Amino acid sequence: MAEGCLFPRDAHGLGHVLHALGGLRGELAVTSTASVDARRMAQTAQVRAELLCAEVMARMMLERAESRGSHFRADFPEERDELGSPLRAQLGQGRLELRLAGGSS
Repeated sequence: MAEGCLFPRDAHGLGHVLHALGGLRGELAVTSTASVDARRMAQTAQVRAELLCAEVMARMMLERAESRGSHFRADFPEERDELGSPLRAQLGQGRLELRLAGGSS
């Protein structure tokens, strides 16, 4: 996240971050086992939530193919009027959907 999502960010770095997050999710699926230990279950749930949050952030940065405010993309240095609305993320049926508020993306 520090290398791919901070300044300057671009599609290559963000793609690398998303690939790495997918690997971490896969590793967690393999290494986490069913447990009756409440502390271990809570730790696993926390890591899953952190990975999801990181994925949402990276996907939103990748989706916004422009620079606006504190979001700077080295590969898209200009602001684009058609992307002026906020991006919204929705998780449903195991899929993450991103869309511009007031429109679809």
